Amino acid sequence: MVIRAPRALSWASPSRLWDGGRVVESLRAKRSDADMVGIRVAQRWLDHHGQQARDWLDQAPDVARSWAQRWDLAVGAPLKGGSVSIVLSVQGQSGPAVLKLAVPWSRWSWEEAAALRAWGGHGAIRLLAESDDARALLLERVQPGTPATGMTAADLAALLGRLSRPTIPPGMPSLADALQLRFDRAEENRHGLLSAAQISRARRHAVDLAEILQGPPVMCHGDLLSKNILVSHDRGLLAIDPNACAGHQVYDAAQWAVTETPVADAPERGTAVAAALGIPADDVLRWVCALTAVEVCLASPARAEASLALAQDLGAEWLRDGQP
Repeated sequence: MVIRAPRALSWASPSRLWDGGRVVESLRAKRSDADMVGIRVAQRWLDHHGQQARDWLDQAPDVARSWAQRWDLAVGAPLKGGSVSIVLSVQGQSGPAVLKLAVPWSRWSWEEAAALRAWGGHGAIRLLAESDDARALLLERVQPGTPATGMTAADLAALLGRLSRPTIPPGMPSLADALQLRFDRAEENRHGLLSAAQISRARRHAVDLAEILQGPPVMCHGDLLSKNILVSHDRGLLAIDPNACAGHQVYDAAQWAVTETPVADAPERGTAVAAALGIPADDVLRWVCALTAVEVCLASPARAEASLALAQDLGAEWLRDGQP
């Protein structure tokens, strides 16, 4: 067995990325799309996790080689899209696959593996192998594997029907717990558009919504953006990268509605998917309003500004001044 190492496995030391929290421009010019992780993602890791991120970036090539040897894989090029993982295309004995290596600070790797096992390929990619701690996953490679941009509300409702399975693995976090993690990330508040009090109110509002939901929970994807839904030639739409929890369809529906473009059309998308699912539109729209706060904190600058304008148009309670 030959392990073909991409250029990413011999990239420059990540210590050269770290310069008082700034990207070194000369290094930016030398790096290419073949790097194990994009320059912006690597810098974000270094900014927020310091030495732990440096150590991980130093160790990652050896970690990838180790799992390639254990699972008899030929390593190909890195794949784009991982924000808390390194993702590599690989070739196994049964054909193309994906090797996903979670960063040490990832808080979703166990849930991802458990959800993929529970779905068993119904509406999601198949889990082919995993490490004992779920930090290394061998995943099905989808062809063509393009993101499902342009997906309709009816398409989403059909996908949710396949994903919303009533059997939930033991230990799966509740929706309220998953929201706490999501708002922990939102406190990064990349653009400073919200005050700490506003983020706290938005967190409280979202958790309250989770706790008053009626009916038994189902398996919830938890991060159902179009980039996390791939097109398969032979199996239709398939979900990837879940932040899985014991939740409800309404949450996944709102997550999709609030993260599509244009941002201002989120209420219309929410209403359409509610109709396709046969649930009250107001149920989805309440979640759209709550989740917009996360977009304001973590999306790109232009999208964050548009999300703030949407929250203002919706009259979001968590935006109001003078509240405790």
